[in-house]
Amino acid sequence: MAQGPLKVIANDQTGHVKLDEGTLLLVNNTVSPSSGTIQLKATFANAGHTLWPGEFVNVRLILGYRHGAISVPLDALQQGASGSAVFVLAPNGSARQRAVTVGETLDGQAVIDTGLGPDDVVVTQGQYRLDDGITAVRVKPTDPSVQNSSEASAGML
Repeated sequence: MAQGPLKVIANDQTGHVKLDEGTLLLVNNTVSPSSGTIQLKATFANAGHTLWPGEFVNVRLILGYRHGAISVPLDALQQGASGSAVFVLAPNGSARQRAVTVGETLDGQAVIDTGLGPDDVVVTQGQYRLDDGITAVRVKPTDPSVQNSSEASAGML
């Protein structure tokens, strides 16, 4: 807040419908023991009259933007004793497990702080069939040539 106003997005109770955007005014310093939530006070123009006093809303506070960040679906992450990893495909199609450092996660995506480059091809489904050196083929999940096509095997031959 010392660097400038923070953007606040108010969504309906489902979290899917954006009601309005505003700026953060203050953050309450107590956590509700019953819900685990904190209260934020923000100002909204409410030009569309979508917000009402006393209405419960889900709020997303935008602390900043990371331009050029690399993100992967959470499904691509493998958790092990040494931390997070993903399977990356080499140009010849062979898979290699690579350690990554996860920054933030939001809406089914994980920002990768270290371990991946912008040109890396990451396996997002079917990792249970992979091990280092196994060759994988890139296909669309709806490809009819995928045998036993299911949510678990989608994307792999």
